[in-house]
Amino acid sequence: MKINIKPIDGIINSTIIGDAKAIKNFNLLSSLLLDFRDYGSIIISSILLDDKGVTPHVRIVASVLLRRVIEDIDAISVLINEAVPDPCFLYLRRLYENLIYLKFILKEKEKSEERAKAYHVNHLHKKRKDAEFYDFSTPSGKKQIAKMKKDGINEDISNLSIDSKNEVDGINKELQEEQYQNIINEIDRIKKENNEIIKKRKKGERGGEILGTRWYSLFDGPANMKLLSEEVDCSGLYFFYCQFSKYTHSENELENIDLSKTGQAGLHQIRNPEHTQKIVLMALEFGYLSYHIALETLKPQCLNSFYKYYQNNIEPSKVELKKNDIFEMNWETVSG
Repeated sequence: MKINIKPIDGIINSTIIGDAKAIKNFNLLSSLLLDFRDYGSIIISSILLDDKGVTPHVRIVASVLLRRVIEDIDAISVLINEAVPDPCFLYLRRLYENLIYLKFILKEKEKSEERAKAYHVNHLHKKRKDAEFYDFSTPSGKKQIAKMKKDGINEDISNLSIDSKNEVDGINKELQEEQYQNIINEIDRIKKENNEIIKKRKKGERGGEILGTRWYSLFDGPANMKLLSEEVDCSGLYFFYCQFSKYTHSENELENIDLSKTGQAGLHQIRNPEHTQKIVLMALEFGYLSYHIALETLKPQCLNSFYKYYQNNIEPSKVELKKNDIFEMNWETVSG
């Protein structure tokens, strides 16, 4: 297939950059997201300042997950303002994950503490692994250096090495605290059972299914994101997560090639309004669901003011976006 590609200015699409009406609409959508982001920061502050009703673990984990939600909404607003919609799908995917995690931790109050601690222990394990990875004097650090050399990366990166001892010692000390021992014991149990299953399989015997080791899989929890979505009654939304994953893993890049009227193939221009309204609507929806589960569980007395804010400040714009294409303009779908 012969591909004719315009110079880089054609790929970027200078036409849309110079369209005053289009720029105004991109700015309006970005401002809408920023307003919604700011309300999220108010919710986080109210949760962190309230020391009643829930344990510190639940309150802190819920707050950091909400922080990620508003950070992703903020990132999407920046990209929309610059008329670069496609990378937004990466942030929509993470918005979905944070929504699902919030619902899983908060939806069953009697299990919230245990699940928040599992999330925390998972963080500590990953933090310890990262520290050892960047310390080239440790076994894992030396192993990584050997792998990089095998890959043909001979660049001297010794200046990147850190002394991980103090950090690792601090993490290990925290993991030894009594409050985390039921989580540690559950992880050890799963690892032990999985090792037995692997041994049986190597002998040609039936070993059963490998158990999930993610933080949400502990204590017979769901093994993967699909099952986790079902667990929190979001199986319908999981379809969108799969669609977003195509952008994350670069599985749909050929969609950026089209045939022009002359029959020649060309590349989509980077700056364009395609998907923009859908992206904004989905960011608002995932944000709404995240804010709602947090308030419903942790600050129910604030729900009415949230409903009022959303109805007055967000809903009218959503209705408009669903009804009308606000980008009534000609733009080149391909450069050819």
